[in-house]
Amino acid sequence: MRLPSVSRIRIWVLVGMERLWSQLAPRRQAGEIVAVAVDAVRSRRELVLENAVLRHQVNVLRRHSKRPKLHLVDRLKLLLGARWLPSWRRAIILVQPETVLRWHRAGFRRFWRRRSRPRKISPLLRETINLIRDMAARGRL
Repeated sequence: MRLPSVSRIRIWVLVGMERLWSQLAPRRQAGEIVAVAVDAVRSRRELVLENAVLRHQVNVLRRHSKRPKLHLVDRLKLLLGARWLPSWRRAIILVQPETVLRWHRAGFRRFWRRRSRPRKISPLLRETINLIRDMAARGRL
């Protein structure tokens, strides 16, 4: 039997702490206390990534429109944040988690469609292929 990794155990403990605090204390105070407790045991890399994702969302919301549109660069930044940040569902609030997953799937479909498309054969290569076929049809010698 394989033991769970330290990071998985840490996540289980954090989720358990968050659930416990949300049941014991009043909502607003518990949320702040739990957030501080959870952030205290998170890695620096994870905190920096979450901060970057949150800053990007604030920048998108500061655009001068009632409902800011997400451009391709915005979507890519959020996708990368979701890829590298384990707790991305709490950090990304501009879009639904299903939307981020849909973007991710669409990107993979586009990537593999591009990789598997038929390639154009150059005229020189076509002549070589025809020559080989002709020689094969005439005989081995």
